[in-house]
Amino acid sequence: MLDQKNDTELSQLFCKSDKKFQDKIIAVLYERYFAFTLSYIVNRFENLPDSELADLVVEAYSEKLPKELAKSCQKQEFLQSCKAWIGRVCVNAAINLLRKKKSKIVNIDDVEKDDLERLDDETRPYEESDRNLVELAMGLLRADRRNVAIAFFIWEWSYQEISDKLNYSMREVKTNLQGAKRDLTKILEDAKQINLDDIILSEKEFDIFLKKIELDKTNEYDENKLLGIIVKLLPAEFRELFAAYFIKNKSLLEVSELYPYQNIAIDLQKIKIMVQEMIQNRRLLRINSE
Repeated sequence: MLDQKNDTELSQLFCKSDKKFQDKIIAVLYERYFAFTLSYIVNRFENLPDSELADLVVEAYSEKLPKELAKSCQKQEFLQSCKAWIGRVCVNAAINLLRKKKSKIVNIDDVEKDDLERLDDETRPYEESDRNLVELAMGLLRADRRNVAIAFFIWEWSYQEISDKLNYSMREVKTNLQGAKRDLTKILEDAKQINLDDIILSEKEFDIFLKKIELDKTNEYDENKLLGIIVKLLPAEFRELFAAYFIKNKSLLEVSELYPYQNIAIDLQKIKIMVQEMIQNRRLLRINSE
């Protein structure tokens, strides 16, 4: 179904379709992002009438987006994020409208710089379908980058809100956000290269796993289904060791015999901390979203 495809897949499909089917693709993207785009523009250009801003957004979807997709077909450079692209188009259109009105209420140059910069950042390094993967992966980020990434991508705070609530300077917010995007992109790309069947333990086996990893049991048995993802997210040199000791429940002696060249005690402690951070991060995000 079209609504299950990401922006890049829809962009590629647009190139292979007739006009009627292309209109359906535009409709899917409109349904997916119109509310966000309109809200984004209205909140940032408060001195322009909402009706005029709504017209700008409708025009961007109905006229400019089809042209951009057609152009991408010719160049074979498909849209990675329609949300970011359409946002830029609407910001530029609103800035042009402000200039025509010669508004003195807003510093246009500041609006342009801040909004376009934020739209670049809002291009998430992941798809919404990767939510479990991302919630766990964020636990592997450095603490300051993790805090900013969660606030920005998950809670959708503005730069100013992050600065005020987390006590970071604006420079620190932007630097940590860029670092988090870079780290997350690498972690997720590495994880997606691994073909691995789902790992599901019995309830008793999962209780043993939690005990070994030193985490309390919760009512969310669904955590059991995350073990395969956790293995993918771990650094390559730790994956087999994690599976042997924490999932297959081999003894320390058995693991030492399997991997005689590793400093087992130190490596297991590193693994334990990483997995704790991943699972606890996801638990906190789930609690805060309820």
